Amino acid sequence: MIDSVNTIFLIPALAILYWSIRIFIKKDVHSVQLLMVAAMLISVSAVIYRSHAELFITPFYYIALRFQTTPNKISKWNYLIFLPAMICTPLAQDSIIYEITLYLPMLAITVWSFFALHKYRKTIAEYYDTSNDSPTETFSQIVIFSTMTIVITTIVTLLPDFIAHLIPTIIIFTSFLTLFTFMIGKYTYTLETITITEENAEDITTDSQTTEDETKTIILHKELQRIEDEKMYLDPMLSLVSLAEKLNTNRTYLSNSIHKYHNQNFADFINTLRIQHAIELMKEGGHNVNIKDVAISSGYNHLQSFYRNFATIMQMTPKTWLAKHHAGI
Repeated sequence: MIDSVNTIFLIPALAILYWSIRIFIKKDVHSVQLLMVAAMLISVSAVIYRSHAELFITPFYYIALRFQTTPNKISKWNYLIFLPAMICTPLAQDSIIYEITLYLPMLAITVWSFFALHKYRKTIAEYYDTSNDSPTETFSQIVIFSTMTIVITTIVTLLPDFIAHLIPTIIIFTSFLTLFTFMIGKYTYTLETITITEENAEDITTDSQTTEDETKTIILHKELQRIEDEKMYLDPMLSLVSLAEKLNTNRTYLSNSIHKYHNQNFADFINTLRIQHAIELMKEGGHNVNIKDVAISSGYNHLQSFYRNFATIMQMTPKTWLAKHHAGI
């Protein structure tokens, strides 16, 4: 069983090592990526040296996610997550202690990750247009592939010896683990961060609870029309801060106005305008319309983001919409 498990983990370990080196030599590598690299290299060392270092993977992963989603400096108490691994590593020869220390934190933090990312996604949507740069989506992919890796790893360790030694079993599980670990490394390499200051985070929690100046809100309601008239939403680098500067106001009043008059957060508001603009372009383009050109002209740098937002707002893909439009439906 030991030989089979090591064989299954060896090739995925090489995939992790490849991405770890690429991330480490990046010029613009940030702390979250370095923490993820630490977690990945620990998993490699655990395979190569047959150690129990993998007990430290989950703590590094947790701290990385905290850095990604916490607007201010994370508390020192968060580092207590390393304590169980430090205490239990000498006792890891006991299979029960090892499995509890490894899989229970993995399960708990994986579940927590989805909730933390959901909250973080709502936070940045108040201040940023994330259509062309969404670290929450990237980290969500990391969580998904990490979860699949945990599932596959657990299955491998529970397989009976006579099944684990079969060549087809080794090939199947090695292929899946290599794919999942490769994707974790790839998404970590492309992971970017959006800085949410503590001030912004407080604004988000208090904006809905405070009563804004009605006069300023009415004025801003008129100013919001400028966003449409001057097509400010077509700027792919648009943020709440930059938009507030163009309208000569502050982000708090602007955010409140968008919520009050459009019942949307900043990102949804901008994407709605962009998709409406895209529809007009597709109507004008006729049968020879190029969807990629429409996406770029509507403020999207990535075609995938355009498709995702179009489907969310229109409940159909751009191609389906075009087909119905040309059919006169």
